[in-house]
Amino acid sequence: MRSKTALGTKRLLGAATLLLAACSEGGGYRELGEPITLDDGLPLPAPVTRENARLVVRRCLQAHRQSSSTPEADTSYAFSESGFVQLIHARTLDRSEERVSRIYVAFAAIRSVKAESMFNVTRLRTEYRVVLEGTFRRWEAPVRAFRTLPELGQEPAKAEVPSLILTFDEAPTAKRLSEALSLLATRP
Repeated sequence: MRSKTALGTKRLLGAATLLLAACSEGGGYRELGEPITLDDGLPLPAPVTRENARLVVRRCLQAHRQSSSTPEADTSYAFSESGFVQLIHARTLDRSEERVSRIYVAFAAIRSVKAESMFNVTRLRTEYRVVLEGTFRRWEAPVRAFRTLPELGQEPAKAEVPSLILTFDEAPTAKRLSEALSLLATRP
């Protein structure tokens, strides 16, 4: 007959094995945004045209990715011919809670694009915002170690959101992004 200590140890090892196996199944957060490439760091084309508008959008949003990520949230983007997805991975400073959100922006769904400047009192400097208005789709969920997040476009339900605000430290990047998105939003 086995002792209670040996039986307890066996149960504890079994539970630890199950926990490790569950963690290795791919649950939790995975980065789905496109990596920043060397081309993304090149200067923006001077005149924004319909032919280079998607390139300008990509470079501006990748610049936004670099400047907007903080210890509390990482921002990244995925791109397609018809639009882009803003991916945000937010977490508390003690990392006790994590959430992901995805905002799908189709160029055809953009009704208006506005570029504006505003003074940020907390940072004591002028910032430049690009405000997109239209019908966009948002999905949000908590990150759980034992649950795999869905692939892009495979989310179970998305809520409509009427706007997306992107904040930049530089006026030229915000201006070019607004020009490119305005071109892509208009039908030829």
